[in-house]
Amino acid sequence: MEKSEYIAHWRSNLEALHAAVVPADLDVPVPSCPEWTLRELVAHMDTVCRRYALRITSAEPPQEQPSDATDDPDPRPALVESGRILTEALTAADPDTPAWNWAPQPDEARFWLRRAACEAAIHRWDAQMAVGATEPVAAAVAVEGVSEVLDSFIPADRRASREEVAGLLHLFASDVEEEWYVRWRDAKYTLVSPDDVDLPGQPVQARAVGPASDLFLALWGRVPFNVLDCEGDPELLEAIRAR
Repeated sequence: MEKSEYIAHWRSNLEALHAAVVPADLDVPVPSCPEWTLRELVAHMDTVCRRYALRITSAEPPQEQPSDATDDPDPRPALVESGRILTEALTAADPDTPAWNWAPQPDEARFWLRRAACEAAIHRWDAQMAVGATEPVAAAVAVEGVSEVLDSFIPADRRASREEVAGLLHLFASDVEEEWYVRWRDAKYTLVSPDDVDLPGQPVQARAVGPASDLFLALWGRVPFNVLDCEGDPELLEAIRAR
């Protein structure tokens, strides 16, 4: 995805999040994040915006970082301002500019462009879930989000399950014909190029097939894997959930 596309998806999802929360009661619980109310979701997004605006411009790991302002009775105005600041930072960033990140990825600003687009998409969905009007995640963002979980979150051990598993897992986004293969062996994780998989010689132990949006949401624990067409070892699927 190009920089302009990341920013367009960031903007549209942030606007949709605002549209969901502006008329809402901030004490409404967020079903997809049971520990949060809408107030806490908005406060978290405000923090995300402030953190990412700093990280996309710094080649060094952060010494300090903003924390969620959960004591603010109405963090919506703060999110409007921090969202504006992050949008300006994303727009000004050269994707190749050095920018530290926590993942096994190049320390470049493009990491935060993708991260911002994916974060806005998942929390827009959360906000809509809280008010009862969810829309699927755009397929292009969902594909980026699945890739991000598999190439950044899981290799960095930012995953929900700590169970040791073994086998080859196949994910297939049926609406856009994108696919991913993941191999667990001796507690080690490898994201395998589809071109390097010899299916007759390397049988798949688990598979999940469905729209890119559902794959993305399942990897983030927003929907169960059974919304997808799944077969094989369910523990292999659980092992790649980021939440």
